[in-house]
Amino acid sequence: MITVWFQKYKYDKERKPIISPLVKKYELTSVDLLTDWKTLRKVDKKWSDVTFQLKNFGKEPVIDMNYRYTFKNYETINTYLMKIDLNKECSLEMKDPTFIKKQKELLLKQAILVGIDGEMKIVYKINRPILNGNPISPEKEIEVNLPSYFIILTNYLLKNPNSRLDFFSLSSIPFPKLELTIYCKDTDQRIWKTVYELYWDSRMSSSLSINGGHYQLILNSKHTLTKKMNKKEIL
Repeated sequence: MITVWFQKYKYDKERKPIISPLVKKYELTSVDLLTDWKTLRKVDKKWSDVTFQLKNFGKEPVIDMNYRYTFKNYETINTYLMKIDLNKECSLEMKDPTFIKKQKELLLKQAILVGIDGEMKIVYKINRPILNGNPISPEKEIEVNLPSYFIILTNYLLKNPNSRLDFFSLSSIPFPKLELTIYCKDTDQRIWKTVYELYWDSRMSSSLSINGGHYQLILNSKHTLTKKMNKKEIL
């Protein structure tokens, strides 16, 4: 009996989807507030053209995958922006946040970023999942776009001299963090939920110019949850 149970456990474990973000390096030569790094055009209200890869490390294909983001450390960033002295060359303010109540939690829905290039309404929590209709085969990757506010806030924190408390390290800057939630279906039609925290890794990132002309940022991830979903939990 124990042998049968163990074999089933091992079989299920081997077939469990393993979707993970890959470490990604970005070379920045322009950090204008509302400028996308890849196209050097003004960023969209929701999505930047800056991408990273999600890879299927499992032994089975993943089908019907979707994902969503949440702004993980909104309060930390908002408090930091209110404390520092804004300057005319690069100013940014987060204001008028609105909240929605869901599952006994208050979730940030949207706010407004006000910068020198004007006002832009940004959705900080993307409630509707982003769908990926194509299966992801084992050892294959897909490109995923980062939300615009993640890029805008990073631009600001790099460019504003008030943020650079240490000329030799980026570790003192409170960069934005994202919570990436992934839902995917395996070949047995089971739905899995996996959660990662995405963040700029200050240990690996570096400022290659004291005057802010060149930065190397490393996007890293921390796995926080993987579980099989019950029907009542599926959104």
